[in-house]
Amino acid sequence: MIELFLVLAKTPPAQCHPSYPDLCLPIGRDIDCSDIPDNKKPVRITGKDDHRLDRDKDGWGCELKDGDRQ
Repeated sequence: MIELFLVLAKTPPAQCHPSYPDLCLPIGRDIDCSDIPDNKKPVRITGKDDHRLDRDKDGWGCELKDGDRQ
């Protein structure tokens, strides 16, 4: 029972895209960097970037300035 709880707690909700683990970006809806608050940027990307937030393909999207990850 405890193991099942730990697995479920680590599983992202079905409506959140798993490639963006630090915030909940919806699956199937187009999201742009302008839709994300500055205090949530940059966005870490760990899988397929369906929202096309990581232009330079370095694993970080919506960087405030080139190389600026706060």
